[in-house]
Amino acid sequence: MNSPINHSDLIRRIIDLMHADMELSNLFEDYTKTQFADKKVCYNDQTANMAFNSFLYEYRIQNKSVLAYLIKNHKSEFPSEESDYLNRIDNNIYGLFEVLSVKIGESLRLRDVQTEKTYDVSERAGSFNLSAGDIVFCRIADRGDAWIILYNDGKYLLEDAYLIKRNFKDMKIPLSTPLIAEMFHKEKDLDEDGREVNPEKHLKRLIKKYIGKKIKLKGIKKMFLENPENSGEIIKKFLKEQEGKLSAHERELMENSMLEYTNFLFDKETKAGMIEKIITKQLFIEVQKHFAGRYEHDNPPSKKEIDEFTREWINKAQSELGGRTPKDVVESEHKSRGNIDPYAPDIVINMTKMEDKSREKNKKALDFMKKDNPEKALPIFLELAEKDLIVHEALFFNIGACYYSFYFLHKPHDINHIEKAIQWFKRTLEINPEHPKANKYLQKCGQIKLFSRGKTTISQMAF
Repeated sequence: MNSPINHSDLIRRIIDLMHADMELSNLFEDYTKTQFADKKVCYNDQTANMAFNSFLYEYRIQNKSVLAYLIKNHKSEFPSEESDYLNRIDNNIYGLFEVLSVKIGESLRLRDVQTEKTYDVSERAGSFNLSAGDIVFCRIADRGDAWIILYNDGKYLLEDAYLIKRNFKDMKIPLSTPLIAEMFHKEKDLDEDGREVNPEKHLKRLIKKYIGKKIKLKGIKKMFLENPENSGEIIKKFLKEQEGKLSAHERELMENSMLEYTNFLFDKETKAGMIEKIITKQLFIEVQKHFAGRYEHDNPPSKKEIDEFTREWINKAQSELGGRTPKDVVESEHKSRGNIDPYAPDIVINMTKMEDKSREKNKKALDFMKKDNPEKALPIFLELAEKDLIVHEALFFNIGACYYSFYFLHKPHDINHIEKAIQWFKRTLEINPEHPKANKYLQKCGQIKLFSRGKTTISQMAF
């Protein structure tokens, strides 16, 4: 049975009481200033609603919420039934929720991203605006007969959902409305004409203002583009070079601006799809978190260490991706965009990332393979693999194929070639357990070891 209490009407009366209570009114004004205005939160209808609800449920007067204060000090305004209702909703939960399912005009099923708990929520109006997979920061309460949404801080775009779920899941500090407002509703940096300044212009302006004209953005841009995964290290090194020139506040402004600029550069310079861009941004975050102690002690990780971490990360299933791996998700996007080139330009999947020269070398080695000339192909493949220029199942398979062919091309037959082929076929399967040729030739290698027979040509095996 639904509660006879009209929640919206009750909240309107509470707003009137707050305005009428001079002490509360002054507290609310100060709270809004310190928690929202001073933190440069953009003021609009949404953030005004966030400020009010944050004050009502999160602000404390003698360890009690403002709502509890109103119930106690204005008893005559609330009949017992309403007081009971307000006391129940004062015991509420604020968090990041994923919409699991929707019954239009009736209810929602929500999952708390941090605790993994699910809630069946009675919601009429909101159910028309939400879909499964949406992400909302909201406050929910058990009104007695059902859970209800007291308020939500807005729906976030699906392309933001992955980043939000991934980063808020392990957040150590408690979520609060002011924190969310500061993170997602900051005022845009505007120029003199009121137009939004893009991160590149903003960074140029800060460099000119605080460091001087000698420092050019062109050099910083080149470093970011050449080593996107090392953006944190580049920023730290640059700021260290400016010691003595910047105050703590100026350093913080510069650091935040440079971080925004790296994301801006990635979006501008790559031709990757939306999903790939988002996962790549998350990869940058994960690298910084994983190697955080190393950066702090001026011992940044090597490219090889970062590549090893990246390979493990992109091949590990994530609940935020529905149990799929980042590699699978991005490759699906490649196919959906008509991109069937396994060496498409991207950043997140180092397995398919190559510099132009490396790609040319790989093509040259493949040509040698097709001409049954593994002796010339193998050194090129090994160079690409050893230098981590390409880490891809096709490369590993082709190295194994070269060693496999050596067994037949060289007499007397050397079983060590088969052993090496087995090693590379197994590495191929570590990346892609379903690789059909690797499985097939691994079986052949086993047969050769047992019976010393079998023959094929390298051109027949080229991947």
